[in-house]
Amino acid sequence: MFRQWNAMREQAGLMDAQLKAMKDSGKQVGRQIEILEKSVAAAEKSADAAKENIELYISKERARLRVDIKPLVLPPKPDPAYTVDFAVSVCGPTAAFITENLCVAYVFPWAVVDNPELGEAIMLPIHTLPMAISANSPPLDCYAFLTLNSREEQFFISEVKARRFFAGIRGFIKYKDVFDREHETHFRYVWKYSEHVEDYGEWVKNGSPEETARHS
Repeated sequence: MFRQWNAMREQAGLMDAQLKAMKDSGKQVGRQIEILEKSVAAAEKSADAAKENIELYISKERARLRVDIKPLVLPPKPDPAYTVDFAVSVCGPTAAFITENLCVAYVFPWAVVDNPELGEAIMLPIHTLPMAISANSPPLDCYAFLTLNSREEQFFISEVKARRFFAGIRGFIKYKDVFDREHETHFRYVWKYSEHVEDYGEWVKNGSPEETARHS
């Protein structure tokens, strides 16, 4: 009986030792997991910082296109046709590569000025706009023909000057930067003559926020 009791005590002591060893091992595993989690978090933070630095570099170095509409000129006799003139500039130290562009200039009654589809069906590629624009190049002079019925041309021009009709322009330029990323520049303006100064006016943004000189 005494031997059995000693054997049971020894077995219990052995089980306690095994349990303590398991607890110690569990603590070590827990510490290793904690260290691993911190290492993973540090690596993720470092990767995010690297990505952010890359994006900052690309944002600084990539090309951006802007469109500046020139004052509207409507002489009594156009030479050879009425146009809306504008300049396309590239900002940034690298080139822009044009992938698609469309533009239209038009004359319509003021009642339809906010029509989202105005002139959309008659948009054409921008005249004189090249397929690639190098960095630091001077502004490129471009134009769009005013779409007028030649037989009633002077009527429409007089209506614009009388502020009963309006002249407008809309378009977009899609392009890629040297990092092969796609961007778009949209523009949509309406010419408003001054009520106090003859033949003087200014271009005013028109249309949805996506169309009014949006750059991306």
